[in-house]
Amino acid sequence: MRRLIVVGLLAFAVALTGTAYAEVQNIKVSGDIDLKGVSHQNYDLKAKQRNFSHEGTGGPDNVSNDDDESFFLSTVHVQVDADLTDNVSTSVRLLNQRKWDNHVAGADQISLDTAYVTLKEFLYSPLTIIAGRQDLNYGTGFIVGKGRLADPEGVFPSTATTGSQSTGREYSVHNSFDAIRAILDFAPLTVEGLISKNNETGVLTNDEDLYGFVVMAAIVAVVATASRYIGLFGVWRYVRKDVEPVRIGIRESLRQAFRNDQFLFFLPTFVFFNMAIMLLTAALPFYADVVILGDQETLDVSLFGRSTSLGEGGVSSVLFATTILAVLVALPFIYRLALWRGKAWVYSAAMLVGVFTFPSLFFMGFVPGIHPLVQSLVFVALAGLPMVGVFTFPNAILADIIDYDSVRTGMRREALYYGAQNVIEKWTGSLMFPIFGVLLLLGETVDNPLGIRLMGPVAGVASLVGFLFFRGYRLPDSVTAESVQFLAGPEGSQARQP
Repeated sequence: MRRLIVVGLLAFAVALTGTAYAEVQNIKVSGDIDLKGVSHQNYDLKAKQRNFSHEGTGGPDNVSNDDDESFFLSTVHVQVDADLTDNVSTSVRLLNQRKWDNHVAGADQISLDTAYVTLKEFLYSPLTIIAGRQDLNYGTGFIVGKGRLADPEGVFPSTATTGSQSTGREYSVHNSFDAIRAILDFAPLTVEGLISKNNETGVLTNDEDLYGFVVMAAIVAVVATASRYIGLFGVWRYVRKDVEPVRIGIRESLRQAFRNDQFLFFLPTFVFFNMAIMLLTAALPFYADVVILGDQETLDVSLFGRSTSLGEGGVSSVLFATTILAVLVALPFIYRLALWRGKAWVYSAAMLVGVFTFPSLFFMGFVPGIHPLVQSLVFVALAGLPMVGVFTFPNAILADIIDYDSVRTGMRREALYYGAQNVIEKWTGSLMFPIFGVLLLLGETVDNPLGIRLMGPVAGVASLVGFLFFRGYRLPDSVTAESVQFLAGPEGSQARQP
């Protein structure tokens, strides 16, 4: 009897072992050790920080370069991945990141960096669910990526005397959040939904969620995608398949394209007007942080009996949503105006309106007796009205230019014109970033916001330059050989503008 019990227990143990191994198809253990030597000198390009500890006593002020730092940084990962079934997998990663000879609390600790489960083909084949503590990285990581949002172990502490942040935080690899992601893979299109809790405070309105910039980016992505495909479906029925492709070399084709004076009037107009819009869009988070929030971390807002706290990202999202709402409200009126006066006239008028509304952003927050957020919404809405021109008319105007080119040369070269426009737009659009950086050097703090406030006037100047270039544009709304006779000389050569 005793022998039978032993045999039974052994058989049960073998069965359990077999079941355990059947639940794990594959286990992978991996890791890495990364060592860096970093040296920063005058990292923020600002003057030395002053600590007025002796103010009023006649003693000298303490002066420190809190952005000068040299250090060695080590990052160690140990990761275990397990495939439980074909569609279910788990991952756990341990992390230690520290500066050598840095003995701040937590520097020597090993933290649970990620721990999540992946469920593929959840409910139906395109849907994947990832739940647990995981990395979040969108796009190039400029908005949400490694080191952007978290330093939980205090590896890069703030400077005690000035309150400024220690250098080197861009090397932080901490970016894990407790989140649930739902990913729909409709290759080549991917749609992702996200729920993330950064900090559960236990207070109804004080939880920290991953909103703000992600919401703003999602709004832009949805509007841009919807606009692109709605426009595509709308024009697809008008596609002409009977047009023979152009047989001409790229050099000769470009030479003829840049002899089209109407294209030369439109191209710098499009570039400068777009640059103005890009400059204002990039400045919205700085307006939110410096002009609206000021010294506050959050802004308490009450609406329809509910209260919430908005941080920098939340205020930026509200400002950006206001510009989009202004565009959507104005669009029907702009459409009717374009039918009445013509799209070129409305496009030119939009730039002229921007010459006056963009610089008005300089005065955001200066109106007495009105909450900074409320007055900012009014200023931003007014600045959003000229944006209708950028979103609506350039492609239609370029189509008229292409029709004009066809009248002049007898060839259809849509791809050439759109390609040339996009390439030059990218080249010249990159000029916005050094302009943006130079303006920030003039002032980007609550005490000195001059550079941020100058974004609007500089955008107004760019809009004015675009308006002046566009004064030479002469094409009518309907381009035919008869309607453009006053522009073309004999044999298709260009005539002087009257």
